[in-house]
Parts: sequence; C-alpha cells; structure tokens
Amino acid sequence: MLKAMEHIAKEEYPGQQIMLRASYYFPQNREALSDREKLVAYLKEHAKDKISVPELAKMMSVSERSLFYFFKRNFQTSPTDFINCVRMNAAAEHIHRGLSVKEVTEMYHFSESSAFCRLFKKYFGITPTEYRQLAEKSQLKIVSRDKLKD
Repeated sequence: MLKAMEHIAKEEYPGQQIMLRASYYFPQNREALSDREKLVAYLKEHAKDKISVPELAKMMSVSERSLFYFFKRNFQTSPTDFINCVRMNAAAEHIHRGLSVKEVTEMYHFSESSAFCRLFKKYFGITPTEYRQLAEKSQLKIVSRDKLKD
C-alpha cells in the first residue's frame, strides 16, 4: 500500500513497461488492460467515485483474477490498495486546500469520518488534521494529482 503510494508520489515505475507483453494472461479483452496509463488516468479522474474491483473488472471486460494479476505485476499492489491510494492522494489535496475532514469524507463517499481518518493514517502515517497542520506550516508539499505521471 505505502509502496504503491511512494511510486505515485515519486512519479516513477522503474523497470515497468506500459504495454503488457504476454497477451495470454487476458484472453477476454487484452486491449482493455494493455495500457496502464489509461487505467491510472481513469482512476484519477474518478477518484471521488466509489469504484469496486468487480465494477472495474467489468468495465475493463476482464475477470477479477486477471485484474488482480495485472495490478500485482504492474504496481506491486492489489487493485483495492491502488484505488485507495489514488483516492487518498486526491483527498489529501482537498485537505491541503482547506476543506474539512467531514467535507472530504462526504466528497469521497466514506460512511464515517473515522473510517476516512483510519485509511488516511494508513497511507500517510498521520491524521488528516496533522496533515493540514503540517501543510499550513509549509513543512509539507503536496503534489497535485493532475501533475502525477504514471
């Protein structure tokens, strides 16, 4: 989880290829998962939506198993962790801009603020409130998710 977030934050995926070489892994629709840039762009674009693994697999016209394999191979994490990582980076940007935890919780469709705070702390190591305080003191630089390269 943290490893995937570090990859996103550092804008690097060393030794990774954008195109999948082995087409045999995705016999249903290998083109759907052939370009990871498109997949990551979609997830960033829809970070506020509650995207589940079954929905993402269906949208990509592949099995859930194929989707899990694709994420493990290309991002060294599960689809769920990667989706959460993208969502947390986007949420952090909103917290940095001054939105309240409650507003961000609702914006990203979390059932409770406490659930959002737990997940935020899991990915960043600090609470959203601590994050905002560090950002206000200019000790924390946020990278806009629009500037992230995949």
